[in-house]
Amino acid sequence: MKLVCLLLGGPTYTIDGMPFEWHPRLGPALLGKKGQVLASQPGPRHRFWKAIDWWREQGCRVTDAGVCIYEEPPAPVYVQIVGRHYAEVAPGRTPEDVRREWLAKIEREPR
Repeated sequence: MKLVCLLLGGPTYTIDGMPFEWHPRLGPALLGKKGQVLASQPGPRHRFWKAIDWWREQGCRVTDAGVCIYEEPPAPVYVQIVGRHYAEVAPGRTPEDVRREWLAKIEREPR
C-alpha cells in the first residue's frame, strides 16, 4: 500500500520535536527530515498519538513558531480497597478517605 499526499502545503506543526502536517479531515501525518509525509506512520501506542490527543483536548494551542502547546495530565492515583480491588483517587481527595468510603459501602451491602 502506498501513501498518497494528504495535503499540499498544509499547516505544519511540531509536537515533542516531531514535525507533522495537519489535515482537517484526516488528522495528523508525521513528516520526515525533508518535509515529506512518512510512508510508515507510528503505531497506535506511540507517544505521538497521546500527545496529539492531549493537544486536541486542550484546544490545539500553537506558538508563532508552530510548536504545539499542551500539558500532560497527571497520572491517576489508585488506592487498594480489598484484595485485587482498587479505586481511583480524585484530585483533592486523600487515599484514606476513598478507601474508608468504599469499605463503608461494602459493609452496608447485603450479602
